[in-house]
Amino acid sequence: MNQELQTSRSFLVWNILVRSANLGKKITYKSLGNQADMHHRVLRFPLEQIQRFCKENGLPPLTSIVVRATSGVPGKGNAVPLSELEAQFQKIVEFKWMDLQNPFRAASEEDLKYWWSKKSDEKYWIESTDRKDLGVNVISRNEGSNAYRKLVSAVKSGDIVFHYYQPEKAIIAYSLAIGLPMQSVLKWPDRLNGNPNPATEIKLTDYTELTQPLTLTHLQGKDSSLRAILKQLRNSHKGPLYLPFQFPNSAKFGPAQGAYLSKFPKEMVEIFEQLSSAKLLADSSDSVISVFRPIHKKLSSTETIKKSPDAVFGRQTDEKKKKATELYGMSKATKYLIERGFEVRDVSNEKFRGFDLLATLGERVIGVEVKASLSSRTHVDLTASEVDFAQRAGVESMLYLVDEIKLRKTGDSYEAYDGRERCWSNWSPDDLSLVPTAFRYTLPVGLND
Repeated sequence: MNQELQTSRSFLVWNILVRSANLGKKITYKSLGNQADMHHRVLRFPLEQIQRFCKENGLPPLTSIVVRATSGVPGKGNAVPLSELEAQFQKIVEFKWMDLQNPFRAASEEDLKYWWSKKSDEKYWIESTDRKDLGVNVISRNEGSNAYRKLVSAVKSGDIVFHYYQPEKAIIAYSLAIGLPMQSVLKWPDRLNGNPNPATEIKLTDYTELTQPLTLTHLQGKDSSLRAILKQLRNSHKGPLYLPFQFPNSAKFGPAQGAYLSKFPKEMVEIFEQLSSAKLLADSSDSVISVFRPIHKKLSSTETIKKSPDAVFGRQTDEKKKKATELYGMSKATKYLIERGFEVRDVSNEKFRGFDLLATLGERVIGVEVKASLSSRTHVDLTASEVDFAQRAGVESMLYLVDEIKLRKTGDSYEAYDGRERCWSNWSPDDLSLVPTAFRYTLPVGLND
């Protein structure tokens, strides 16, 4: 199949469907084919592509407004059950499609000149800023031929954006880009009191501070390695590189002056061990769907960004810290339930339970899943059995979370204290809130010689 041809067809069909959705109208396959100048049988391919895109990105099923003239309902390729069509149609017409850029925009001649074009593993960017709300988005005004607007539009869902915080002259954190570039507004030159300007932005999520900031001094310590990568790029690409650094011939390199958003080559990222957790997130980000759950800090003008050695994204690798954190979470949840009259039994070591505490009060029975974390959490990891219990069991389910826990070392062990407690009763995670982060693969029968 000619993928470029199908993408260009999807581009045309998307625009027609969005126009119909904005008018609150359904459209027949024949009418869609006439407007797109395609035979109605050929429409299958762009409609499948658009339907898949909407599903993967948590959007209303835009293709469900395409119907047969005879029956008034979509064809058999449509994934929405007949009983849900009208409810989904309302979601489609109410959604602000015009805020999204057409995701099937054919690559322009200028786009193809980027050195990272067609390199799917080049997922890294650097935002250089002094803004106090790191991790919310990357955004740029839509003024003329503004290069930063074009770079923001080039950021893809699943890309990693490192945050170079100018007051500290260091990369202090990273975030995950999620969703699509959208039309927005940016106040300029003052983000609080400036005049609103049309802008392009892409949302960020999973703001994660580095265990140790990567300072400009640390970066300059790899001067020769970085220059070698720069030389390779210049030899293979004659256009602008949009790098975050300037490399003068006779002096140490420094941040590119005035560069808000820059491309960070994968080879440069791999030089620095401090960025390894970001690379792990990038390697798994193909499974991330567009659920907006940004974590960020808003700072006062006099406050500095605080680094927490325990705020790293991912699983805790220090077993003693992990054990102290988990036991603390269990004790907090147990205390909460006992204070409300429940009898509590720890069943966390019993296989296939799908929860940690069994709480009973008369005829009331609750399976309580306990999560504990040193960092501030807007999402938690769940096992298949935990999800299965919460969604399908006939017993009441509860999620109890203790995050922002602090640790103090006492001899060879750790003592946990403080923390923020939250719980969700009658908890049943819906599918749209679940993001796949790992898959089980069944190996083929037999071996190849």
